[in-house]
Amino acid sequence: MRTVLQLNQLLALNNTYYSGECFYVEVGGEKYSFIKGMMTDRPRRYEHSLYNVNIVQPGAYVIREIFSGKIYFGSSKNIYKRITGHKAKIEKRKHENHNLNSLMSSANVKTFELIVIFTKDRESAYSLEQHFLDQWEHPELLLNIAHDARTAMKGAKLTQEHRKNISKANTGRINSAEARAKISESRKNSPLAISQLTTLHENSRRKVMVDFVEYESITKAREATGLSETIIRKRIARCTDGSCKWLEASKNSLAGRTLPMELRQKLSAIKKASGMEQFRKAAEQSKRPIILNGVLYKSVKEAVAITGISEPVIHRKLKACGGKSANGPYVLDYKKPTVNKVLFNEQIYASVTEAASVLGISKNTMKSRVRDGLASYV
Repeated sequence: MRTVLQLNQLLALNNTYYSGECFYVEVGGEKYSFIKGMMTDRPRRYEHSLYNVNIVQPGAYVIREIFSGKIYFGSSKNIYKRITGHKAKIEKRKHENHNLNSLMSSANVKTFELIVIFTKDRESAYSLEQHFLDQWEHPELLLNIAHDARTAMKGAKLTQEHRKNISKANTGRINSAEARAKISESRKNSPLAISQLTTLHENSRRKVMVDFVEYESITKAREATGLSETIIRKRIARCTDGSCKWLEASKNSLAGRTLPMELRQKLSAIKKASGMEQFRKAAEQSKRPIILNGVLYKSVKEAVAITGISEPVIHRKLKACGGKSANGPYVLDYKKPTVNKVLFNEQIYASVTEAASVLGISKNTMKSRVRDGLASYV
């Protein structure tokens, strides 16, 4: 015998258990098998073959407090595990849903009614839960925080303690390669990411002027001048005579937006604090002794003064070769490379740095011209 009920009829029924007859509920034109009872009943009371602790059974569920009439809709890929978790949290009054916690002040777990509706897969369970949330006509009795089946805590107001606990739990957490791939894929396909990429693409097609010459885009300017896009953007930002500028406005809605004074002050304070910490670390590193090319120096500063090798180069090479020990002097074998003169357009420059400075291009651009045969070392 099959009995088909609408959801409102199902909620009005007294306790109904599976006892040889198969009960169905009709939701959105689809028919689903279900069981109904009190939340405190053990799973053995539900003799439905699908409601088994050894089977990962997807489905939707309805939790209702019988005296207040307040109701909670949910779904899971493992009904037994999810409902067992709800029951334990309600008994301890430590549920993440603050509405359920508040209800426990005037109720207890014995007054909660449970309806389990079985589905064929997780997506069907999501659809069923979303249908319940959309069609429920008494919002004042709804215990769900969010009206989105896939984000149950969307819109929840977290306490400072809760925020700190979440931050602490996520600090140092390393996602697996599979998790990182899923996050990357979801971000690439998100409407926000697509919008940002579209804006970047449109901005790269803006007309631009470089040295009083107009170009259709920054890409065209790069190809014609041989300058990198970074150099062109820097020239535009620093130009005061109007020789380099954008000829079209940015498509980015945040471009040129002035930040509130309070936010600017906070950012400034953060940068200053970060800068002081970096300065302190750099000062400590400068005072450490170092064995450079077999010679012991009292400090990195002394090695810089005697050898002429810059301090950033020393620290960069130490980091690359693992010469920064926790205790004792640094150890580094490094010889300062010889500076080659550069020949470009029949002009000889003392170094790549000098050539780049005179020509108004970056060192990397100058080096790429050497690699391409447009310039040469002499």
